[in-house]
Amino acid sequence: MASQPESYLELSDFDSVQDFIERGIGYTVLDEQKVMGVAYSSLVCSTGIEVSVFVDETYRQKGVATALSSKLLLECLRLNIRPN
Repeated sequence: MASQPESYLELSDFDSVQDFIERGIGYTVLDEQKVMGVAYSSLVCSTGIEVSVFVDETYRQKGVATALSSKLLLECLRLNIRPN
């Protein structure tokens, strides 16, 4: 069973998970069925997002945060929104 990425996400500024899916941006990387880390928009406004990154302790110092953050930042560039 995969560990749930929701356990790493703080979505209290969204109305629901569905609200995050519709307005937010997020990426997860898995090792087999285990979540290694997540990078996502913890807040969204019309011009940008607040970036949050979490990497499971087992996978820290291995480039996971860099890879996830890079993907999230590239999406911000594509959408012309400011990452904060």
